[in-house]
Amino acid sequence: MRKISIVCLCAVCIFTQIKIFADPPYSETGFLNADILTENDTTTFVSITYTGQGDRLVYDRRVTDWITINAHLFDIVYSDGIETEAQVNPEFNQAEAMEIAEYYAREVGRIPKVLRVDVDALWIHQGNEPFGGGNSSILIHREQGDDYISGGWLHEILMHEAAHTSLDTAYYANSAWTDAQMSDPEYISTYARDNPNREDVAESFVPYVAIRYHADRITAEMKNTIETTMPARIAVFDSLISSTDMGPVGSSQAFNETMYLMTNSTSNNVTTLHILNSSNAEQNYYGTLYNGTGEQQGSAGVSLSATAVPASGRLKLSASDLEGLFGVTAWSGPAMLEVGSDGEFHLMSKLQSPSGFVSNTNCVREREIHNIEGVESANKTFVRLINTGTTELANITATLYDENGVVIGSANTEILASLSAKQQSWLNRDQIASLFESWTGEATLKVNGDNSDLKLLNLNFVNDETFFNFSCYEGS
Repeated sequence: MRKISIVCLCAVCIFTQIKIFADPPYSETGFLNADILTENDTTTFVSITYTGQGDRLVYDRRVTDWITINAHLFDIVYSDGIETEAQVNPEFNQAEAMEIAEYYAREVGRIPKVLRVDVDALWIHQGNEPFGGGNSSILIHREQGDDYISGGWLHEILMHEAAHTSLDTAYYANSAWTDAQMSDPEYISTYARDNPNREDVAESFVPYVAIRYHADRITAEMKNTIETTMPARIAVFDSLISSTDMGPVGSSQAFNETMYLMTNSTSNNVTTLHILNSSNAEQNYYGTLYNGTGEQQGSAGVSLSATAVPASGRLKLSASDLEGLFGVTAWSGPAMLEVGSDGEFHLMSKLQSPSGFVSNTNCVREREIHNIEGVESANKTFVRLINTGTTELANITATLYDENGVVIGSANTEILASLSAKQQSWLNRDQIASLFESWTGEATLKVNGDNSDLKLLNLNFVNDETFFNFSCYEGS
């Protein structure tokens, strides 16, 4: 609001307009909502490489001063072309330094590109001191970071500090921002109001991300409060920031596909995934990996390549590649990989057996499969049931039919008591026969219900040397 005040000087009355602000709605927006960004969001992190030790000038809040340390140094690469150096205090040994540097490199990769563009270094120390931004860096103190992580605030704090590094200089010098400060009815937080030329941009950016990109994670009341408190600031952000600047946060990943069977690096059967860019523009791809029991391997939304894949190009990934990207050892059972991108793409997987023969294993069906070999056949059938959903499937029942359409054994037989979210389970021909009864010739298995989360993979092991996928067929 605006209030007219009267100031009397030397018996002359002077009328002035003074901006009077109401109390801000929040104290600090770094603690606005713990779900604006989370560890399950996409990261652009690709790789980290130890390059040795070297002297670096860094700030340490424990001594409130600049110090020179013989830091452990790590080169960090992100899929959007940004590179950063982690400079870790030698109070950590090399193994500890690698672990903490990789963790923060991955989590920093989840915040918008526009905030990372000027972050040349991550300074990492022990200590329970506040994080910091500016000086082309993000300052991290481990014990304080552990508190942020346990409270769910890490990514919001990282966005705040990185905004100091990458936005402050340009925004505070921009008249559009100072005009917005005067136009908006309030500051978004008391921290911003009390430090208008130092904290206002960083304090405003976090709620901007909340309303523009993750409004579904906050209440309608909070969204309305943010929009009515800082509409002019929101307009400035909108005018200066594009959707590509916001990646990976601005990435819709509207296109999603699943690879259903990825053997691990110790398997005699070697799988290679082909991600085929069928769009007209270059694309980045992100993945989430689950082992056979449905347990997530490494982080969610991991960047699958160091550079964008060109239009009509392809990205090829082996099990060893995925183990490296996700930072895991060989997983148990064939894994499932969920892949997302902003444009159209296709997945093809090639399974090479020890004999050298290659087959395509990334074709699945819903409800029914049609080539389960009978007991007389030298070729053995394996059926993989895959729960692609986020909830457990219970009491999975099915009916088995012979070549003449006659029910084998009992109809509506339970074939699995349950299948956890993202879990995959095998049934071989002999197990299927024990659930129903023996048969000859090819049989059809029809699963009851209409749950699109349950996928079926029909593999036949031929000549004791090669798996062939019989899940692919045309229908009228």
